[in-house]
Amino acid sequence: MFAKYFFDVWDRLEATTPVALAKGQAAKPQYFRFMTLLAFHVFMQEQTTATVLEVGIGGLHDSTNLITKPVVTGITSLGFDHMAVLGSTLPEIAAQKAGIFKRNCPAYTVPQPAEAMDAIVQYATTAAHPAGNAVQITAPLPADVELGLRGRHQRINAALAVALAQAYLGQTLTTKPVSADATFRNLVATHLGSAPSTDDDATALDAMTRAGLVATTPATSTLTPAITEGLAAARWPGRAEIVRDSTRNLTVYADGAHTRESLTACTAWFADESTTAKGTRHLVFNVTHARSGATLLAPVAALHAKLPFTSATFSTNTPRPVGDGEAGSADTTDFTSFPDPELTQQQALRDAWVELSGMDVKRTRVVPTVKDALDGIAAESKGQEAAVLVTGSLYLVGATLDVLGVPVR
Repeated sequence: MFAKYFFDVWDRLEATTPVALAKGQAAKPQYFRFMTLLAFHVFMQEQTTATVLEVGIGGLHDSTNLITKPVVTGITSLGFDHMAVLGSTLPEIAAQKAGIFKRNCPAYTVPQPAEAMDAIVQYATTAAHPAGNAVQITAPLPADVELGLRGRHQRINAALAVALAQAYLGQTLTTKPVSADATFRNLVATHLGSAPSTDDDATALDAMTRAGLVATTPATSTLTPAITEGLAAARWPGRAEIVRDSTRNLTVYADGAHTRESLTACTAWFADESTTAKGTRHLVFNVTHARSGATLLAPVAALHAKLPFTSATFSTNTPRPVGDGEAGSADTTDFTSFPDPELTQQQALRDAWVELSGMDVKRTRVVPTVKDALDGIAAESKGQEAAVLVTGSLYLVGATLDVLGVPVR
């Protein structure tokens, strides 16, 4: 289907190239704009009745803004990513993300750090919305709702998904003002399943922000069987996924977290899941797209201080050595980067890890492929069971699932 519709759009643009060039226009749109155009072509051809449309990067200047009257909009938990485009501070990033909000359109978000929430509400109440159209903080999920996705942070994501679905279905939810910092602090704690924070910088909202926020009130009765069954059945390969590797006697915990915030969530998930794991614990890590290794390794080093890793391996995203006789997927071949036989990036990651964690460098490895990483851990464990956290990059996790023979689904 993808190839068919791809060339539908490509060939039509090819046919209009002379006209576009004569007008001084580009022959074809840039990559993400092309993909957005392709997506809508698919939706129309397949007669899609409902669409969950995710922006490419940010929101304020994203090509998905061609949808000017969405049914509902929502912003997930914010973090530091794509900073060269979105800005170097959380308020700058939040203001870009808030660009998806549209006038007279319901606007939802989850609890954010106070400085991000201030920026979101400021945009919503001055640029996108008429006065009084408040940003709604999603209600926490009822405690008895089962999720198919692992990790405490997924309850926050699911709460937003439920709010967006209910808005699409036209269900009216009860709301209450966020009239005091204590209200916001307790709401954040309820979402996270923890005690209220005492970090005033994270939870102290500007007075104008409080005036522009309302909190939806949870009601189990509003969760239809279709919603609860969907939440329980949800699966996301490569995110908080546990795979048993019986050949090497490893239990692999794979999560494609690649921001500081998502790695904090990832390490909390791994700590919860591996507390009762047998044998030793090991780390396999990599980053891509010039992300800061030291920044992203910091949450992992914090986990190491409480739940030590026996070893740390830094691998490229290449699944296996060329010509080793195993069948692999061409989809895991990276054609966008130059070969680095010296493994310069992985060496730098190891140096950063040793400095952050205090681990003896003799307990670290730098390897050219994921297969080498897993084989090395298995050899070190000498046949004994071991738990392996693979994280830092979705590409790394994809290569890992390939090596483990996990089918694409």
